[in-house]
Amino acid sequence: MERTYEQVIKCYDRKGLEETLLNAIQKELGDGTEISPDNLAPVDEFHIRGRESTTELTELLGELTGREVLDVGCGLGGTARYLSSSFDCPVTGIDLMPTYISLAKKLSNMVGLEEKTSFYEASALELPFSDGHFDVVWMEHVQMNISSKDQLIDEIKRVLRPEGVFVFHEIFSISEAEPYLPVPWADVSSGSFLISQEDFRSNLEKAGLEIIQWKDVSQSSVQWFNSVTKQLAESGPSPLGLHLLMGEAAPTKLENVGKNLQENRICVVQSLCRKR
Repeated sequence: MERTYEQVIKCYDRKGLEETLLNAIQKELGDGTEISPDNLAPVDEFHIRGRESTTELTELLGELTGREVLDVGCGLGGTARYLSSSFDCPVTGIDLMPTYISLAKKLSNMVGLEEKTSFYEASALELPFSDGHFDVVWMEHVQMNISSKDQLIDEIKRVLRPEGVFVFHEIFSISEAEPYLPVPWADVSSGSFLISQEDFRSNLEKAGLEIIQWKDVSQSSVQWFNSVTKQLAESGPSPLGLHLLMGEAAPTKLENVGKNLQENRICVVQSLCRKR
């Protein structure tokens, strides 16, 4: 396994994560409450603003019913379950993390979506699918862990059908100042591969992807982080939350992302692109 892959897995892996998460779900939702994609969302949508940002991306896409979707860097599969249950579309997820894939499958079984969602341990740089397999490729907070941006984009384009679309919610650098670390995607600088949004746009266009929409959502991200850090300070973490994935360093990682945003070291962008 390449050293970069090992770094990524080391950053996201937590000893006993699967048992910890399943126990937390059982404790919080195992009292007769019906487990659903909605009440799992606080822990299984591992990206800034959670379900809110997921919903915004679906609004960029328009009609999704019946379209085949690939979620690159699917994590625990929360987005896949939301999309498949809300829009009646088959969703495939890939992630480097074996524990995430195992949990994604188990959580889909819990909510009865095992037939509409499928998950594979795989690299975004070597997608295990044939050319032109998907109508939509979805990606949230993934490319910061990948140095080979061109290869990533080429793979995404390869698996898209003609006129297929690539929708993403990603973090980019703004200044040359190094971001405060650790952050959710990297504990040390050697695990973070931030580039500017201008450079990423250039990579997309060079690959032959037409940029349909490009929206900076940094301000709403700052507001979200302010709310989260205030809640953590006043009430502590909720029973089901992203702290279960990030461990003891969760408050520091979240605080650092907020500082990076407020000091204009990073920005957050949502975009929709089409394969020409």
